[in-house]
Amino acid sequence: MMPRFIQKPSPKWIPTAVIARATLVLLLFSISNFKPELPHRIPILITNDYIYWTICSISSLLFGYFTSLLMMYTPNLVEDEYKGTVSMIAALSIAIGVASGLQFTKILELIVIKQV
Repeated sequence: MMPRFIQKPSPKWIPTAVIARATLVLLLFSISNFKPELPHRIPILITNDYIYWTICSISSLLFGYFTSLLMMYTPNLVEDEYKGTVSMIAALSIAIGVASGLQFTKILELIVIKQV
């Protein structure tokens, strides 16, 4: 519902915002204590669980917001005859992005957690 009222950033700047969000979330999750029972390679700077859950909530909200904006902007960037096809490709891209993001958590775990 938020993108209906607030449509920032514009289609020109949304890739920058998405990359900035992904970089920030990756950085914040790597310095948080998401598996406290295991030793970490990267120093743990965020030890408070409430801060961790706040980061999770804001990350989810921003992901949904940017996804909605992209789904709104995409059909308007092509000619009328291609709008349906472009919308399906955009939905497929989002599904692939979600699936690859879930798999990337395993890679992030290998980067952050020290193997014993």
